[in-house]
Amino acid sequence: MFLKNELDGNLFTGYFKKGNYYYKTRKKGNAVNVRAGIVHNLFSEELTKYQIDKSNIPMLEKEVHKIVSLKLEQELQASQIRKRKIKDLENKMEKLELRFVESEITKELFEKYTAQYQREKEELLSEIGKSDFESSNFEKIIKKAIEISRNPLQLWHSIDYDDKQRLQFLMFPEGLMYNKENNTVRTFRVNNVFSLIASTARVVDENKKGNLKKDYLNSHLVERTGIEPVIPP
Repeated sequence: MFLKNELDGNLFTGYFKKGNYYYKTRKKGNAVNVRAGIVHNLFSEELTKYQIDKSNIPMLEKEVHKIVSLKLEQELQASQIRKRKIKDLENKMEKLELRFVESEITKELFEKYTAQYQREKEELLSEIGKSDFESSNFEKIIKKAIEISRNPLQLWHSIDYDDKQRLQFLMFPEGLMYNKENNTVRTFRVNNVFSLIASTARVVDENKKGNLKKDYLNSHLVERTGIEPVIPP
């Protein structure tokens, strides 16, 4: 369930034949076959993209903590605004119901606007759920994610099958796409925490070389970084 064919979206499944392991898409007729070792090497290369320089860890922890703190504050403010909007919608629905009971509006209008307000409310609740992140946990998550980022490839090779799967889906929640024609893998999406660490690590490294101003970290990363409530294995 982790690997899909980039061209048609079909899932790969593994099998063993004549002493070798392979991956094959489930589509009949034009199925794609590839040696498992080829994909594993590409996946290994993908993991190394998120490996950080150990000497940067103290600065990295500090800067990631700063960025996440600011982002949490922004999300808290956004959540408060959404909650106020939900309260306003609930008030509108109550008033609408009263007007319907008192025959000021027709049943058709009552049902139309009630459905509209309910959809808006559900969308806001969904947005709140997506950004629901307990600030008390983020320090622990950052430390654990940085620990994994010290050498994700070495970690992947050292753990058992079940933990390999957990690590794969932790870092790449929607799996990978494989393109046999180009012999490449591509990620659907990277866990926001690991993406933030990798981005910040690159900026810290450039900063150490004197190529960037110190305030570049915040201005460059905060606006395009989200927070994902994921607990590493």
